[in-house]
Amino acid sequence: MLGQFLERGRDQVSDEQIRVVPVANESGPRNILARAALRPRDPARTPPPNGSEASHARWRSPDHRNRQAWTPGAGPGGGMERYPREPSDPVHFRFEHDLSWSTRDPNVEMRTIGQAEPVTACDSVVMRAATAESYYRRLSRAVDFIVRRLDRPCSVEDVAAEAAFSRFHCQRMFRAMTGESIAELVRRLRLERAAWRLRHERLSVTEAAFDAGYESTESFSRAFRRGCGINPSRYGTAWPPPPFAGPAARVRYYPGEARTEIDTPIGDIDMDVRIETLDDIDVVRTHHVGPYNEVGACFERLFAWAAGVGARPGRVFTLSWDDPDTVEPEKLRSDACLELQTSAEPPPGIEIDRIGSGRYAVHTHRGPYDGIPETYRHLFASWLPQSGEEPDDRPCMELYRNSPVDTAPAELLTDLCLPLRTAPGG
Repeated sequence: MLGQFLERGRDQVSDEQIRVVPVANESGPRNILARAALRPRDPARTPPPNGSEASHARWRSPDHRNRQAWTPGAGPGGGMERYPREPSDPVHFRFEHDLSWSTRDPNVEMRTIGQAEPVTACDSVVMRAATAESYYRRLSRAVDFIVRRLDRPCSVEDVAAEAAFSRFHCQRMFRAMTGESIAELVRRLRLERAAWRLRHERLSVTEAAFDAGYESTESFSRAFRRGCGINPSRYGTAWPPPPFAGPAARVRYYPGEARTEIDTPIGDIDMDVRIETLDDIDVVRTHHVGPYNEVGACFERLFAWAAGVGARPGRVFTLSWDDPDTVEPEKLRSDACLELQTSAEPPPGIEIDRIGSGRYAVHTHRGPYDGIPETYRHLFASWLPQSGEEPDDRPCMELYRNSPVDTAPAELLTDLCLPLRTAPGG
C-alpha cells in the first residue's frame, strides 16, 4: 500500500524517505508523524519552496481510494487537496501506534529518529493500510499458489505456509478475507476454468468434467448448474456468459490468463477492539462436540457440580476450536469453562485445568448469541488485516458478561477474544 502510494512509477521516483518524528499535541498525547517525500528523477525540477512541516494526510480506505491530503502550504487549517499535485510535494502521515513496522519495497526507506506516545484516536492510518496490504499480499500469494496447483490437492497446511498465516486460524482468515473457504474456492476455480475451456477450446462436456476433477458428467453438470445457473452444454453459446462467483466472493479469476485479483474491503474500521493481556485462569471444563448453540447443557453440568462441592465460579466462557463456516455443525468442537479453584475430584467428563496467559484482541458483541459468527467474520476480515497484529495458535474465547437466564437476547454481552501473538519486544 505505502509502496504503491509512493511509487507512482519507478521512473518518477528516486530517493523516498520516511521519517518518524515526535511532535507536540496541544490536546494531550504526542502524535507520530511519518514524512514521505516523493522526488522526481529529473534534476531540473525543484521542489516547492515551502517546507510544509504542517502537512498531513488522512486515509479512508485500504485500497487508497477516497484519500485526502493537505499539500504544502495548506496545513491542517487550510483547504483540502487530493493527491499531492506534484511528485516532489512532501506528505506527512499520522500514525496511531508506535512504529514497529517495516517494508520490503526497494523504493522505501524507514528511518526512526525519535520516540513518541501513540495518539488515542485517528480516522485511518497509513500503518494500518500497510498492514492490510501485507495481509492481502500474503493472501494473494496463497491464491496464486492454488491456481498453479489447481489440478492437485491443496491442504490447509499448504495454504497457511504459503500465506504465512496461523495454521490454527488459516481457514477462518481465508474465508473472512475471500468470502469462500479454501475448498470452495478450489471448486469454483476448477469450474470456471472448465467453463472457459468449454467456450474457447470447444471441449466436450465429458472432457470438461474430467478437467475439473469430476468422475462423472452428472456430478459435474449438477455442480456447474449450482455455480452459474445453466447446464454446461449451453454455456459455450450463452451470452453474456453467467458468472460463477457469488456476491460474497472477493477473488476474481481470469482462466485465459491464469491470474486472479482480490477485491479488498473499502472503508474505515467500525469495530471497537481493545488489546488485553489475560493472566492464567484456573478452570473446570468439559468438552462439547456439536453446534455451538447447544453447549448450554455442558454449562448446566458444570454449575451443578460446582454447587455440589461448594465452589463458587468466577468468569464463564467458551473455547471455540473450529470455524463454523468451514466445519459441519455436528463436528464443531468447543470447551465450556468455569473459572474455579477447588481441590475436589471432578467426575468423568469434567476436568480441572489452567488456561495459560496471553494477549487477545477483545470486541464486545451485543445481542443474541447467533450473531457471534458474523461478528467474528468482521473481526477477521476488517479489523485483523489492518491491526498490525498476528493471530496466535490458540482457540478463540467467548467470555459471557451476563446470563441469558435473566437478560433479554438483545442485551446479552459477550467478549469475543481473538488470541494474538506476543508483541515484538514483549
